[in-house]
Parts: sequence; structure tokens; C-alpha cells
Amino acid sequence: MYEQHWISAERAATLLGLSLLDPTCTFTLADMAEVLVASWNGAAGKDFLGYRHDPDLLAALRRGVARLAEEGAVSTVGEGRLWQRPDVRRHLLAILAPAVPGPLATPGTLEVAEGGVEVNSHEVPSLSRTIEAAVAGAISRALPDLAGADPVVRSSDHADFHSNAALALARRARRKPADLAGAVADALRAVPTSIAEPR
Repeated sequence: MYEQHWISAERAATLLGLSLLDPTCTFTLADMAEVLVASWNGAAGKDFLGYRHDPDLLAALRRGVARLAEEGAVSTVGEGRLWQRPDVRRHLLAILAPAVPGPLATPGTLEVAEGGVEVNSHEVPSLSRTIEAAVAGAISRALPDLAGADPVVRSSDHADFHSNAALALARRARRKPADLAGAVADALRAVPTSIAEPR
């Protein structure tokens, strides 16, 4: 069963890569990996799709392309270059994720589902903005003279998000970054939030 999920995930990633490539041009596996790793505006890693450009990704795409070639979605044109058939790709994508009837829900909202199951319709706040607001509030409570300072919340390779505010504000506060971090952490814990504690 695990192997089937693994094959399905590779196939979905390969179809996504094909969808992000220009269908009128030939491409290489490296081209496909690049469109999965970084967006047109430079976002990468967790900020984009979560993929990293490494041998494992290339191997997964190689296997995925081989499977899609058997289905007629991809063909080799020589010297490591490939060509996609957008009509077959679209057909395979439709099988993978059938179209949902009716209008699409607005991003960031919950809609009332058909079939009698009701869901409250409300805006879903961005997790990064929620964390920024919580850290900014903690800075204001712990260090009132630094109220309004940038909470410096960023995505991280070691956690979903982290804040470098203590390091950035240490000179202005004339305190050690570790002391500032402790004060901000204490202020965060003092106010109940739905943000999880670090592990």
C-alpha cells in the first residue's frame, strides 16, 4: 500500500511539473525540477511547493516521466529533451482530480457544503499573519518602548516559522538578544492563543 501512495505522489508531482512548464517547448528533467522548486517570483522551498532541488527529486521525476511516457503524455525527442502532450496531461489531471461541480469557493473562506452539512462561512486568517500579530503584540507588552517594531517572522528550515526580532531589536533596547527573546516568549505565553508551543 505504501508503494502505491509513493507512486501516486511521484505521478502527481510529475503532472504538476508538466503543468507548470510551457507546453510549446521541449524540456529536461532539470527544467521540470526547477519549476517545482522555485516560483516565477523567487519563492522557494516551504514558501512555494516544498520541493528541494536534489537527486531524490530528479529520481522521482525520472520515474514519473517514465510512467507518463507509457500513458502517452510525454515522449523523448533526443539528447535528454522531452516533449509533453498537453491534451493527454489534461486528461490525466482530470482523472487525478475530477472537476468539482458548481462555482469554486473563494480562497480563504469556508462555504456551506451541499448535502445538509453546514459550515460557518468566515475568512480564514493567514497563519503567518496570525503569528506576526502575536509576536508584535508580545513585543509591545514586554517592551512598550519598542511597540510597532517589525516582529521579523519568517519561514524556517528548522520550524514552520521563527522570529529574529530579539536579535534585530537588541541594540535599540540595549539588552542581550537572549534576554529580549525570553521576555517576548514570556509575553507570548501570558496571552492564550491558538498558536502551538515549540517542541
